[in-house]
This record gives sequence, structure tokens and C-alpha cells, in this order.
Amino acid sequence: MKRDANSWLSILVAIGVLVCFVLAGNAFQVAQPLSAESDPFGRAIDAFPPGLVATAKAVGMLLLGGWLFGLLASRLGSSRITGYLVFGILASPMFGAFLFGDDVNWVLSKEQQPYLLLVNDLAITIIALTAGCKIDLREVRDTFKSVSLILAFEFTLVLVAVASLMTFMLSKNPVFSEYGGLGTVVLVAIVIAIVATANSPAVVIAVLSETKAKGIMASTSVSVTVCKDLLLIVAFAVALGLSVNAASTARAQALSDDSPPEAVATAPATDGDVAPPAEGTPPEQKSIALKLTKQIGGSLVFGVLTGVALAWYLRRTNAYLAIILTLGSFAIALISAQYGFKPLLVGLAAGITIANRYKDYKPDLFNAIENLSVPVFVLFFAVAGTKIDPGLLGQVWGYVLALFSLRAVSVWMGTGLGCKFSGMDPPASRWLWTAFIPQAGISLALATVIAEEFSAFAFSDKVYAILLSTIACNELIGPILFKYGLERAGEVQKD
Repeated sequence: MKRDANSWLSILVAIGVLVCFVLAGNAFQVAQPLSAESDPFGRAIDAFPPGLVATAKAVGMLLLGGWLFGLLASRLGSSRITGYLVFGILASPMFGAFLFGDDVNWVLSKEQQPYLLLVNDLAITIIALTAGCKIDLREVRDTFKSVSLILAFEFTLVLVAVASLMTFMLSKNPVFSEYGGLGTVVLVAIVIAIVATANSPAVVIAVLSETKAKGIMASTSVSVTVCKDLLLIVAFAVALGLSVNAASTARAQALSDDSPPEAVATAPATDGDVAPPAEGTPPEQKSIALKLTKQIGGSLVFGVLTGVALAWYLRRTNAYLAIILTLGSFAIALISAQYGFKPLLVGLAAGITIANRYKDYKPDLFNAIENLSVPVFVLFFAVAGTKIDPGLLGQVWGYVLALFSLRAVSVWMGTGLGCKFSGMDPPASRWLWTAFIPQAGISLALATVIAEEFSAFAFSDKVYAILLSTIACNELIGPILFKYGLERAGEVQKD
């Protein structure tokens, strides 16, 4: 009892010291701004972009604070991931603005967030590499029937239920009358529903690593999640392209009907309008196909080549593997950003290549990844937490409550039907649905893409607020629920 009390006291004192350090650092930064023209010795220097220098401090804060909050969450019987997310939310500039206004000097600033995205891609690459190393294609082939049935039932039921709900709720918003009415509402609702079908490979892998869970529920959750991501990316790209095209065409037609022909032909598009497509523009379907080929096909090819290169290094040297993985993941993040690849798919392909083609090197690679797992998970989920805006929840809480509840029920029912028809036995079949509740990186990325593609439309902010607030709820509750499900299924390994 005394030992537990001392442990609690140590954690709280460490968090208190961290808060004091953050406040002191921010106060010093305000009191002693660095000149853009000269250093303290009077030598001329070039000014760094805003937020670049402070990002190193931000990464350190997120690592230390996220780890402490994760430890605190674990002591409270929750998942460590929830602690990482909570610290990210508390440290985000949006939380500071929500409490004290936009002028407050908070733990993180908005200028630092773009630089944190690169760190986020690094973490995604390593997490995806971990997931790929866990996938044995022979096992997937043996369990293909059960995985495909569970995926089909869960994906379809969530898609239909959420799309129906969003069509009903969004159709009451008069703003859609300017963008094609019910047809556009249905397409936008399908886009939201596709994002709702997503769950988080990163959360699944992190919770399995934290609990050291093994069994049919653990292995099936990874296989279904990975296969769903591949299906999700294709469906999302097609649905988003169709919805943007429908809204743009309807808006351009409305402007054409309301204005003289000469004015429409000569007037440039304003910020809130979308100009008609120019002649010679390739069909929307063709551009979607090309984009998918580049993103998915290019990412998979790049990932296989990365796996071959990593296997060659393991065979020839096999030294300083943690450093090579970190630097290599940074390189993958930079190359992916340059050429439009998906770090998630690159890491998955590389891991699957090593796990199935170069099995002798899998243990060494997996041990190195395990050594990196704690800081990678802390940083990834803390950065994910910084993207959550608590102010949005109050604006769309009705939509969020309905979407969150219906999604959870649909996931439960769809997964249950899939398990029943695939013949999976309890208790794994009874609790597998909890693996598909969490959302994180890929869902946030899809929501960001939607905000960018819909930015010219008046309904953009509302759709983004609904998605982001719902994802935030699933982020916080999902890991706790999945950990509980693994415990009830009896797959958590006791220390």
C-alpha cells in the first residue's frame, strides 16, 4: 500500500514539474525573443520559419508528458494510449484557445503543428511495419473466409446505417440546396459513412503490444483492420471524387442560371464558388483511377523495395538497427510526401515482405521495433490528440452523439453477424467488435482530406466538425474498450 502511494506521488510530482517547466519555458520565450538578424554575439543569422526551432521542444514535451499521462492512465486501470491522447489534447493550441482565447502562449503553438506531421508520418511508418511483420500470408489464406465475412458484414452495415442517418440529418440543412440538393447530400453522407467504417491499425497494434495479447481475437483484429484499410482507401477516393464533382457542377449550374451568360463566362470564381471545369479537363473517373494507381500501387511497390533493402541490411550488417529504422522511417515519410505515397501502405508492404519472404530476419527486426515502440506510440497518439478541437464539440454535439452511438451499434451487429457466419467461437467472437471502435491516424487524415476538398463549399466546416468530434470520441473511448474486450476474451498475457 505504501509502495503504491509513493508511486502515485512520484507520478503527480513529475507531472507538476513538467507543468512548471512548460510555463517557465514559455515565459522565457516571450521575455527573450530571438532576433532574426543576429545571434547573441552579434553575428548575422538567417531567420528560421516560425515554429521550426520550438518543434524540438514540443517533441520533448509530448514524449515526456505523454509517457507520464500514459503511466497515470495505466494506474487508473485504463489504456496507456488514452493517457497519451489526453496529454495531446491538453497540450494542443486549440485547447489553450478554448480556455483562454487565441492570444494565450500555450504548450504548443499552431506554427509547430505542420512540423509535427512529419514526426507523425515517421510513427505511422514504424507502426505499419510492426503490423506487417505480424501478418503471415499463409495464415491469412487459411482464415480468408472468416476475415472476408467479418469485413463484409461489418463494413456494409456501418456504411449503410451511417449513410442513412447522415442523409436524414444533413437533408434538413438548407445550404445543400445550392449544391444539388438530395443527390449531393447522399454522396456527402456516403463519404462520412466511409470514414466511420475506418478503425485504427495503430491503436490495434499499440493495445496488443501493451497487453501482449495472443489468440484468435488478436490475430483476426489485425487481419481485418489491414484489409479494411485497403478497401477503405479505394472506396473513399471514389466517393469523395464523385461528391466534389456533383457539388461543383451543381454550384456552377446555379451560378449560370442566376447570372447573364456574358457575366458567367467572364467572371472569375470567388472563394465560396467553384468555377466550371475547363474544356479538355480529363474525366473525373480517369483522374480518380490515376490517383489511386499512384497512391496504392506506388506505395506497395515502394514498400516491397524497402523491405528487400532492409532484409539486405539485416543480412549484411544487422547493427544499429534502431537508428537505421528511425532514419529510414524519416526517409520514407519525406519520399511519401514528395511523391504522394501512403506511409501506412509502405510500412505494411515492407513488413509483410520481410515476414513472408525473409523470415530468418524477422526476429531481429521485431526486437528492434519493440525497443522503439514506447516512444513511437507516445509521440503518435500525443500528436493525434493535438488535432482535436474541444470547441467543435459544442457546435455539433447532436450529430456527434447520434453518429457515435449508431456507429458503435452497427460495428457490434456487423461483427457479430460476420463471426456467426464464419463459425468463430466465443469468447473471441463475442468481443471482437471492440477492436473496430477505435479511430486515430487514418480517420484524422481522411477528415483532413475532406476539409481540403470541400473547402470551397459552404457546408465544409460543419462536415469537418462532425467528423473530427466523432473521431475524438472514438479515439478516447476505443482503446479502453478494446483492452477490456481482450481481457474478457482471455487473450491478455499476465506478467
